[in-house]
Amino acid sequence: MDRTGLYPFADRANTWGPVWFWASLALMILGHDAYYYWVHRAMHLPRFFRKFHRRHHRSNNPSPFTAYSFDLREAFMMVSFVALWPLVTPTPWGVIPLFILHQIFRNTLLHSGYELMPARADGRPLLDWLTTTTHHDLHHASAGSNFGLYFTWWDRLMRTENPDYHAAYARAVRRAPVVEAEPVLAEG
Repeated sequence: MDRTGLYPFADRANTWGPVWFWASLALMILGHDAYYYWVHRAMHLPRFFRKFHRRHHRSNNPSPFTAYSFDLREAFMMVSFVALWPLVTPTPWGVIPLFILHQIFRNTLLHSGYELMPARADGRPLLDWLTTTTHHDLHHASAGSNFGLYFTWWDRLMRTENPDYHAAYARAVRRAPVVEAEPVLAEG
């Protein structure tokens, strides 16, 4: 498929079968999440924010129309991942469009303004390791936290998750968070 010879891994990966096809899609999503976290966090540094990311944050109340409202430099940084990944990771060509569809779906969902992640009984997200609309809305409201795209792992590991996230999520899904009751000591 690649006539220039720039992507020899991709051509080779096309012959590795369906297990590798789906594994490489999962790896690409995980790799992109790490790439996105660190690039996104760097774009929030004062010296880069105006040049790379300011246009996207002009919306404090995101909508699907702001999901791809990028400065050209930011767009270049986001597209670079898709061009660079197959250079270093054997990725079948058919994985790339599936990855792009996944990325568009998740990014649009995060900017939808509607919390669609089901809640557990304690008011936390059912899949607490996935980012939610509320998670990303807090990033737009207070740009110093919640840099993750697909997963909450990096924000938790790097302590950049907004401390109000779980309470805001519980409010968004109209569930009161479960509060541990203080033990009652018998007077004696």
